[in-house]
Amino acid sequence: MAEAGYAEGFKISMLSFGSSGSSAGVNLVYADILRRNLKIESEVNALTSAEMAQRLKDNNYDMHTDIMYIGEDPIKLVKYFGTGGSSNTSHYSNPELDNKLAELDRIIAPEKRREAIWDIERILLTDLPGLPTGTFIANIMPYYNWVKNIRWNYTSYSNVCRWEDIWIDQSIANQAGNVEDTSPTPTVATTPTPTPSEQATPTPTTAPTPMATAESYDRPDIPIVWESIDPPEAKQGASTVVTFKITVPPGSTAAILYILPVSGTRSTSCVDNKVAGADGKVTLSFSINSHISSGEGTLELTVTQTNGTKTVVTRPYINR
Repeated sequence: MAEAGYAEGFKISMLSFGSSGSSAGVNLVYADILRRNLKIESEVNALTSAEMAQRLKDNNYDMHTDIMYIGEDPIKLVKYFGTGGSSNTSHYSNPELDNKLAELDRIIAPEKRREAIWDIERILLTDLPGLPTGTFIANIMPYYNWVKNIRWNYTSYSNVCRWEDIWIDQSIANQAGNVEDTSPTPTVATTPTPTPSEQATPTPTTAPTPMATAESYDRPDIPIVWESIDPPEAKQGASTVVTFKITVPPGSTAAILYILPVSGTRSTSCVDNKVAGADGKVTLSFSINSHISSGEGTLELTVTQTNGTKTVVTRPYINR
């Protein structure tokens, strides 16, 4: 940045549609990365569709986050990166790419078509008129909570959505009874029963110390404390606003979501995220809708420190 003449960084404007649970949430992550690593201050604007259309029409923005619906048909790239494309909000124009996209539908042989598509991908990943992120809108991506690291989206010209990166959390799957555990059964060592002369005198036990109001996650290197949860339980059949007061390392990003009872689905509406101040205090909240099934769900708190260290903490939360 200093060599480019921006030692103190600069400011930009980011546009996105929706709330922190969709495109705006992606921009919040980018804004934090740009601020911490490049001293670029970002103004994040989460707009309605009408506001977004006007800002794009007026070219009144620096960055724009959106979903690209490419899927399995690369010819749809014309819409986003072809000269004058209807969704070409970066105003990108490359005659070589235009020609290759125009020729693509005339190539029928699978081997030649594959090579042509790879040529198109190389151009886009070299010029980078748009940056593939690997993010997706979760409400159109149902999957069980034991499937981890899945990042499927419609952008097919990068390797951000590799099946090789997906894995199964065996412990969660076993609890649900849906994936067979093929790990060997551990051998249990038996302890000989002592003779009467060897019996030790039992030591009196002491009553457990009552839990304090604040509940700590036992990691001294990453202090995370649940200060309070209000209300302690939700009531099924009535919308409930749940508020969480948490202490985390200063400057950390705290994100919480609710894994629903019965189905184990990760809710896309029961979510919130904020950055902790110098005191590490964070207040998060979301609303549990009245139609959500009763039962024991799970709160999942993800804390990302300024050095990139990420910790995920879970605890039960009942919807009666």
